[in-house]
Amino acid sequence: MWARATAQPPENKGVLRVNAGLQGGLRFTTAAGEFTIFITAETSSSPSAPGAQAA
Repeated sequence: MWARATAQPPENKGVLRVNAGLQGGLRFTTAAGEFTIFITAETSSSPSAPGAQAA
């Protein structure tokens, strides 16, 4: 899961894990007052940037 503040590069906020019922969650902090959250499917659990398919 990624958080991106306006005019800033995205920050990796961790892996969103889900259970068999497809329920999951993740808690994180950010210094940004406003930000966008987006989720990507990655081949690594600790990528330094979102994959090429991220929009």
